[in-house]
Amino acid sequence: MTSLFQYDDAARQALSQSLSWRAASARATLAARSVTTVFGHRLFGWVPGTHLGMPYVPPNTAPVDQTGLWHYWWQAHYVDCLVDAGWREYITRQHVTGASLPSAGKLGARTIMTVGMRNGFKFTNEYFDDMAWMALASQRSAELAAQAKKNEKRERRVARYLRPVLHSAQTDDLGGGLFWHKVRDFKNTAATGPAALYFARTGEPERAAPLLDWLMAHLKSPETGLLMDGLRIVNGKRELVPHIFSYNQGPVLGIMLQLGRAQDLENAAELVHNIARHLTLEDGVTLKAHGHGDGGLFTGILCRYLGLVARDQRIDESARVTAEALIRATARNLWELRHETMWKKHHVMIFPGETSLDVTPVGEHPWELAQQLQAWMIFEAQARLELA
Repeated sequence: MTSLFQYDDAARQALSQSLSWRAASARATLAARSVTTVFGHRLFGWVPGTHLGMPYVPPNTAPVDQTGLWHYWWQAHYVDCLVDAGWREYITRQHVTGASLPSAGKLGARTIMTVGMRNGFKFTNEYFDDMAWMALASQRSAELAAQAKKNEKRERRVARYLRPVLHSAQTDDLGGGLFWHKVRDFKNTAATGPAALYFARTGEPERAAPLLDWLMAHLKSPETGLLMDGLRIVNGKRELVPHIFSYNQGPVLGIMLQLGRAQDLENAAELVHNIARHLTLEDGVTLKAHGHGDGGLFTGILCRYLGLVARDQRIDESARVTAEALIRATARNLWELRHETMWKKHHVMIFPGETSLDVTPVGEHPWELAQQLQAWMIFEAQARLELA
């Protein structure tokens, strides 16, 4: 992954003259600055040197069923967005976050450490999918720091710390896969996908490949070709949970590309076409989004990995073109639906949790972090398209 970002001064100068890159990067930067300005805060509001994303703004506007939750996995995706922005900082040598904040890369590293503090001075929790996302984000943060010749030891230590915990959830129960929760009665795509991708990216393909094979054998829907939710143990028997969630398709695409076996690459192309058939609005090219709560992240996560497919020359051209079209159309709709306002004397943009142009525009707060991270992810994915 790091090899995508080997930019010398000549390459930087050429990129700076690209109107398409400048436009896409500007939108991603506006989203980044809006999120860090509105949602970024110190731990408990005052601890120096700390940073987290506030789930709801104002904080007392969280829905009743969300009150008291701090959303560990939202923070992992906040880190991932900061890493995306940090790569753009590395490429262009221009500051992305607000003037009063550190660079995006440094802010991402700071957020990882603050997550550990907020989580009771540990990085483990009850959900293996949460920990897999944090492992992925920490590993990417370490790669960015290493590329920029910064100290990446703390981020790598977090990722390595989570590795054996994720190992422990990979068992032969239900034929393979990874448990979702420490109760260990449900194996699903939500945990197996990001964990397998983490293993594949960190030198354990022998762990990742069986997980991908298990997903394809047990959870690929015969009707849609998409990955279903999971397998549950109920009274000692196996029970299929057939729900399909858009974000689950994303890390599966990532594993297929990372492993790169011939069948994996064919399956990735097929999966992209199935996403276009079943997860889009009536136009067949704009991805559906899923509103509030955790669903506010789903389409952004999917676009992150569609972006990898779009620029992977090993993938069939029609699938690459389709992946790119899905990102561009979805980004276009979100941009058109933006709400521009002022927040504490700063001009910011807020985006909806839906992509249909028929939805009611976002108004004044309350605002939700998940939805804003989703838009930011999609604009970063669009900017990445311009790097080829």
